[in-house]
Amino acid sequence: MRRADWLIIVVPVVAMVALIWYQRAQQGARKLPTVSRAADGVGGGGASAKPGKESDKGAQGRGGKGGSGKGGAAGVGGDDDRAGSPYPPDNPFYLIRQFGWGSESTQFGHDVTKKPGEGPMAIAVESAGNLVVLDQVNHRVQRLDAAGRFVSTIKLDLATPQDLVANSLGLIGLLDRQARVVEILGRDDKPRNRLRIDDVPTGIFSDGNGFFLEDNPREVVALTDADGMIVADKEALPGRPMRSGKRLRAEIVDRSKAVVAVQVFTEKGEVVFSNPLRFSGYLLRLVLVDSDLLGNIYIGVEVGRQEKQPPFKVVEPKIVLTKILPNGVIGRSVELPSDPVLEESLRQFCVAADGTLYRAHLTADGVALESFHF
Repeated sequence: MRRADWLIIVVPVVAMVALIWYQRAQQGARKLPTVSRAADGVGGGGASAKPGKESDKGAQGRGGKGGSGKGGAAGVGGDDDRAGSPYPPDNPFYLIRQFGWGSESTQFGHDVTKKPGEGPMAIAVESAGNLVVLDQVNHRVQRLDAAGRFVSTIKLDLATPQDLVANSLGLIGLLDRQARVVEILGRDDKPRNRLRIDDVPTGIFSDGNGFFLEDNPREVVALTDADGMIVADKEALPGRPMRSGKRLRAEIVDRSKAVVAVQVFTEKGEVVFSNPLRFSGYLLRLVLVDSDLLGNIYIGVEVGRQEKQPPFKVVEPKIVLTKILPNGVIGRSVELPSDPVLEESLRQFCVAADGTLYRAHLTADGVALESFHF
């Protein structure tokens, strides 16, 4: 080969290698995006949310001091125009916004006269992406957008609503277990139907269309269709309705060994899979049993360490969230801090259709709205 031919081949190759090396060097020099942490409202003490470690332990968001008392005394630490920002991809924790206790439009009610105290009772996500939070103390539902900004307020006539859920058509189902009443709100946020119920259900649920009541941890009963109208067929169905059309059941099998039995059924009641889910510690309660549109399942438990001496107290509580794939394979688990204050609450977690988990985290200072994605 002549020298000129050799140079024609080698020079472009060397130039290409040099270009690739330069591009990679530039990419490596780029910094991670700056983390913007949620701040308090007026008079706040500097909110922060520390990113979790590689062990996937979540961090607790903190806010400024808020008011307390029945109905929520007007306190500081309300809504703020500054919102949290996502951390790098290896840490899924996200503090959206911190809210103070109070009765203002940008706060949530807190009743400390009762034992345990009362705060927001339930959180749900609408198909449009907004969040609805049941502010029982203030007798209202607060609608927030995905950034935690207040969108609207729905005043309620129910005395003691404890649970809520939204369907894909924009309707909201509310459950008052003490009064044994279910109220369906239409797309205009006005009452569309109010139903008296005989039993005391554990919660209200939706498959994205109709509304269902869970009489016990093993079965649910259809209540209304997608338009909020009562259905005639009251056949008991195995497990809670999933967005994918299947049914989901999760039961505590052994608290001391922290074992939860998870089963998925078809619409006809045929078993898709049945898996025991084992955690470390003493199992206090289930905090999440839900699914996304693809059929992924999300189970949340509160566990702690049980002392070996009487009275065998359970200390150091934490929340563990686990994702189960549609085929029953157990996926990733992450840990989050338990609520630092004991409050009565029925549904602090909810799952969006895309698998985003939301949490109304009750703290001594107020409510930290958080999101989480596996």
